[in-house]
This record gives sequence, C-alpha cells and structure tokens, in this order.
Amino acid sequence: MYHIRDGVGKVHDGLTYLGDGDAAGGAIVVTTEVLKIAKEAAGTIPVPGLGLVFELLYDILEKAQTSQANRKALEDLREELGRLYMHLENVKGKVESRMKQFGAESSERRELEGGLPSAMPLISRIELLKEDLEKAHIRSASLLHSSWLSRWFFSDADADVLKELRSQISKARNRFQFDGVMNIEILVEDILNKLLGEADKRALEQLSPGIDASYLAAINEVKSHYLGGTRKELFEDLNAWIIGSNPEWRSKPVMFLRGEAGIGKSTVATELCRQLQMKKALGASFFFTRGAQKLDSTELFFPTIAVQLANLQPSLRPYIVAAAHRYLQTGRILRMQYAYEELLEKPLSALPTTHPPFVIVVDALDECTQQASLLVPEFLGYLMNGAKSFGTTMRILILSRPELHYVRDVLDAEPYKDSVLTISLSNPRYALSAHRDIRALIQKRLHANEWSKRWAASRGAFDVITKLTERSNGVFVYAETAMSFLLNDRNNLDERFELLLSAEKPIGLSDLDALYLTVLETAFPKKDRLPSELSRMQKVLGYIAVMREQGGGFTPRALQYLTGMSLEGSMSILNKLRSVVHFELDNPDSRFRVVHLTFREFLLGDNSPEPFHVVPSEAHAQLSIHCMTILLLYVKIPGWKPSAELKICQESSRRHPGSDRPFPFHVWYAVTHLEEHRRLSRSSREEREEDRQIVMRYEIMTESNSDSLEYWLSRRLGAASHDLF
Repeated sequence: MYHIRDGVGKVHDGLTYLGDGDAAGGAIVVTTEVLKIAKEAAGTIPVPGLGLVFELLYDILEKAQTSQANRKALEDLREELGRLYMHLENVKGKVESRMKQFGAESSERRELEGGLPSAMPLISRIELLKEDLEKAHIRSASLLHSSWLSRWFFSDADADVLKELRSQISKARNRFQFDGVMNIEILVEDILNKLLGEADKRALEQLSPGIDASYLAAINEVKSHYLGGTRKELFEDLNAWIIGSNPEWRSKPVMFLRGEAGIGKSTVATELCRQLQMKKALGASFFFTRGAQKLDSTELFFPTIAVQLANLQPSLRPYIVAAAHRYLQTGRILRMQYAYEELLEKPLSALPTTHPPFVIVVDALDECTQQASLLVPEFLGYLMNGAKSFGTTMRILILSRPELHYVRDVLDAEPYKDSVLTISLSNPRYALSAHRDIRALIQKRLHANEWSKRWAASRGAFDVITKLTERSNGVFVYAETAMSFLLNDRNNLDERFELLLSAEKPIGLSDLDALYLTVLETAFPKKDRLPSELSRMQKVLGYIAVMREQGGGFTPRALQYLTGMSLEGSMSILNKLRSVVHFELDNPDSRFRVVHLTFREFLLGDNSPEPFHVVPSEAHAQLSIHCMTILLLYVKIPGWKPSAELKICQESSRRHPGSDRPFPFHVWYAVTHLEEHRRLSRSSREEREEDRQIVMRYEIMTESNSDSLEYWLSRRLGAASHDLF
C-alpha cells in the first residue's frame, strides 16, 4: 500500500513522509487506496465538489500507475499528488473537526451544513481546482495502452506525460492553496468562524431580547438630557460604590437608589450607563417603561441582560452564546428561574473571580406593572442571589420610586439585607445639589436663545432663575416642564411667567400636577372649548394616557389610520401640548410621547379635574373599537368592495420594526392590543362574545389567504387571546 523511495520513510495516517518531511510540507507519497477512502469520506461533509476532486486524483494516479515509464517520474507525480492531498485533507479535517463539536440537531451544526455549500470563496477555489484536475485527467488518458508491448514502446513518451502531469498538479495545487490573498487553510478557518459567528449572533437574536430596554433605545431618548457637571455628589457616591473605594459599601453588591417621581432618576441612570460603557464597565441596562409592550414586564429581563452582557463583556460572550444555544434547544422555556440559571448564573460561574467588575443598571422598577406584586419579588430574588454569588464581579444598581412594599420586602429579607445599600435622593446631600443643578438647568434653557436671554435680562435674570428654581423644589421634571411651557410661546413670556408663579394648587394635587393643570388650562382656555375642539382634545388625551407602544412608532399619521382622526385635528392638539408631549411642530410623521410618565398619571388620576380627566375604561373602550374596525377592514367580506379607508390602510407602509407580517404599524397595533384594550374597557362577557362572532366570520387578508383570523390572532396573542375567543 505504501511506497517508500530509497528505502527511507515514516508512515502516518496511510501516507509515507520521506526524509524529514511532515504533514505540513515534506515529500509525501499517496496511494489509490488512500484517495478512494478520502473520496468516500468527503461525502459526509457539506463541501460541494470535494468528493469529485478526490475522485479525479484517484483516476489520475490509477492511470499513471499503468505506465511503464521510469520509476522516478511516477514517484515525483505521486509526491506532488500527496502534497495536494494534504491540503485537501486539511480542509476536510477542519470542517469535520468543527462539525463533531456540535450535536446533530444543534443550531451550530445546521448553520455549517447550510452555510458551507454557499461559501463562495471556498467553493470557487474548489471549482478552479476541479477545472485544473479535469485537464490533467484528460491528459492522463494517453497513459492507457492496450498491451504490455505498447506500454514498453511508449515508455519514454509516457515519462514526458508524467512530468507534464506533475507540473499541472503542482500549478493546480499552488492555485488552490494561494489563489487570492489568503492561504486555503486560513480561508477555511475564517469561513468556519464566520458561519459559527452567524449562528451565535442568530442564537442571541432568537432569545428575543427587549431591544428597546437598553439605555440607548429611542424610547429612552427623553431620559438622556443630562446637563454636564450636575449631580456631582451623587455620581461621586455611585463611583465609590462601584469601585469599592468606600470600605463600608464594598460588601454590598446591590444599590437601591430611590426617589420620588420626576426627581431625575432615569437621567442619572442613563448618564451612568454612558460613563460605564466608555470605561467598558457596563454589563447591561434594562429600563422598564410603563405602557410599552414587554418593557413593563419581567418576561424579557434575563434574556435581554444576557444578550447585552454578551455584547458588552467579551469575556462572557462564549459562555452566554453556548448557554443561548442550549436554552433555545429546550424550546425557549419562559420560566423565569430557568432563564436566570441558564442565561446568567451558569455563564457567570465560568468567569474567574479576578474579572474586572461590571454593573447591571435596572431603571424604573416601579414601571414594571404586569403582575408586578407576583413576578417582581421572584425576579428580584434571582437578581439578589446572583449578586451574592458573583458580587466581586457583578454590581447591580436598581432605581425606583420608594413606595413599592413588595420590593422592600425582598430587599429587607434576611438572606439579602446585608448585601443591599439603600440610598435616597431626598438625602440632604443630594437635595442641596439638586437645587443647585436645577438652577443651572434653568439658566441654560434661558440662555439657549437670544430672545429668551434678553427677556430674562429685562426681568432681572437672577430673580427669574431664583423664583423658577424655588418653584421647582428639587423636582427636575417640574423645572423642565415649566421651562418648556414658558419658552413655547415667545410672544407671551411675561404672562406665562406670572402664571407659573401665581398658579394655585388645587386640593389633592401635587405641585407637579398643578403645573400640568396650568399647562392644559393655558393650552385649552374655557372660552375656546367648542364642542368639536373639546372632543378632539379629550380623545387625544385619552390616547396619550392609555395607548401602548408610545415610544415605538405612533405618529399623527398612524393615529389617523387607527382612529380616523384627521391629521389637522390631532396635530392642532399635539402642537398645544408640546410642553408635556415630545412632538415636532406640524409634523404628521413625528412620533409623540409624554415628556414624563407623571403626565399620564395626572390624566388618569382620580383628582384630575374635568375636562382633562381620562377615565381609563372609556379610553380603552374607544381604542378597542378602533382596533376591531381596523381588523374588519383587513378581512374578506363576500360582495364587499374595499372602501377608501381600506385603500389608505393598504397604501400605508408604516410597520412595526419587529413584525414579520406585511401589515402597517396601526394594523399590527390593532392585532397586538385589541384584547388588552377590550379587557381594560371592562366590557361584558356578552360583548366580547359578540366580537368573537364578528371576527370568526372572515379570513385575514394574508398573502396566501389561508389563515383564519381566529387562528392568526391566537398565534400573535398567545394565551391572551383566550378571553377574546
């Protein structure tokens, strides 16, 4: 089986290495038996054409061995074939080795099996090699002779053919090995890494993390307006806790930073995340948001934290990626304990204790409202266990309003209380600096424009700033809202300034609520409240108060498609609300959202006066009707012809970014939130049954026209659809 020239050689893996050669580049002699085995083995790996290459080598060598040419020419050819064989074996071996690392049903193996056949840099090299070998194969046919006499007669000519074949194989090998700028072995390694990298990236994406939970998400943009140089004392204490420079805090891996609404907790959280990310010390951030799908629930917390940790902490990435592949193979079990253990606890256990500490920032825990009293304590328990186990590596900052008793019950529990550092923003150390910082904020806003700067100077800038600072009383959102209210009408600065100073606080309202009332009464004075204007205002306030996904895409145009309200009607109201609602003046495609959650709370509060009070059940009922109407516009009704409204819906291209359905955003909204609005409207069981019967009559207009609306809604809404159907 093996041929050893000059009687000297080393046999390894069915090959003979001559002299001091090795598998990387010595003189190698290959046999037809070895090539036959290699051809069969190549069929088990997903690299098209590799088996045919081995078959061509086998045929060329078999023909060459029938020649009676001189022995040296044959051995030189076999040696060249051996060198090419080793490069091919290296390619095959690298692929086989990677594939053996993963189970037959693993996502990594599926990625390799699906990606290698389309890896053009590799496939093109093999195709070029096949072309070269096919030419050599054709040339080798001249070595076949019908008798021993003809073989003897053509022995000299055959020797020339063997030399020519050796030259062809050598050129083919060099082109295969070095074509382009990358060695074939390095190229294969690079392709495998990229494919597995894609599998890893896809696994993280399939965890369905809450993309909008990050401090960088667009929905959190309103929380990012930090004024440089402010909150100095607070940031000093935060950094001392993070790096452990305060001995009393070193053993407390969890900080609970509490403060009243509007005091600037989210702005602090956002700025801290930014600073930590610059220092590569941010692990992850999760900003709960009331009224935003999946961001007011613990459901996506641990998958989201795991994905961010994988992206922000390179040392953790391989462990989290491996955990993600395992987690997905279970069918994405949504039990919180399983998600914590698989996606966070096990990867963290693999990190050395010497790993530099990183921080996980959890903002607005009070805005986690979905089954909060049940799920938040469970979620906090897992977080606390993680902090106790990995406290030298992982620090956790939680920001919230102080009134959540079920949060305090967990943090004060015996197993955890010694691990928690509680800091209140009402502490005089921070309250004094907040007063100073609000003064700086007001001054900056007044000096942002020449006209406002001149006005302040005419009134006595120091006096103006002092009075507005005192009215704010340490509440940043009050200062921001007051300044927006003041500066949004440059023609009535004096009047608005006096309103801010003189407005009385009705019984039952906080200072901030009284400011919101002043904003609304100024925007919609009694003398201008015609029935049509009043109706539009109340509808828009209702939408602002109870609509879901506020930061995800609602614009006046989308609102028109969902509710039928004209662009002019909604924009005329939104333009007047720009002190409390982020909205670009007269822009129908500008997303609108409240400046601060407290405005929605004011609208829904029991003490909110008429006509601004929003009755939640009534607002939800109105939206549920709109959602049902939209769905009925998107179904097939026998004999029914598309109306102008349906045409508008069909032509609208606004879609939810995460939707795989070819429907505009307002249709996605109707499907996703119909059941919730219907439930919160306190409609009767009979009314919901009536809805069900209407919906059941028709089929949704999908591309295939085959899905029933009931089945489709069930898939989109999951268990939540049971109440509707």
